[in-house]
This record gives sequence, structure tokens and C-alpha cells, in this order.
Amino acid sequence: MNSNVWVNVTGREAGGLLGAAYNSPDTTQFIGCSVTIYPTGPSGMTCYARDPANNTVSCTTNSAELIKAALALNSDGYLQFAWDETGWCTWLMVNNLSSYTKK
Repeated sequence: MNSNVWVNVTGREAGGLLGAAYNSPDTTQFIGCSVTIYPTGPSGMTCYARDPANNTVSCTTNSAELIKAALALNSDGYLQFAWDETGWCTWLMVNNLSSYTKK
């Protein structure tokens, strides 16, 4: 499966395969999440996506459940996320399947 990164700004959703974005012929698209873990306090996560048309979005959260999901993502997986009007992540989906494009 080969899927470009896609961004729906008005629907506030984005998704794509990390491997496909990595291997894409353009240097524009990317997708992923950055997680910061503090053992003594609140942790945080920001997910980012930019599609081939240069639409760039991100969302942030400190939800332990969403952070746990992001940590399950591998470098060849599929990531999809959504955010509210304030830029707060509202949900996150991670899929790691053998049929996905590899780096």
C-alpha cells in the first residue's frame, strides 16, 4: 500500500503512511508525532503532517491514552489524527501492518 500524506484542514484531520512519505519523490510531505515523557510531571505530544500541496497542520495533547497510541507507531506504520479548533488533538489512530510501504 502506498498512500501520500493527506490533510483535510476544514475537517481537521490528517493521515498517511510514514514509509510512503519517507520514500516520496517530493521533499514536501511528512507525518509523525513527537512525544516528550517527564517521569515526575505532565508529558506531552505533538503530531505533525504536511501534504504534497504544502498544507501543514499539527496538534498537541497531554492525554496519556493518545500518547500511548503514538508510542505504538513504528517508522513504517500509518498515522491518522484529528484536532479541535484550538489545535488540541482529539483522537489518534495508529496502524502497523505488513502491507504498508516500508522505508
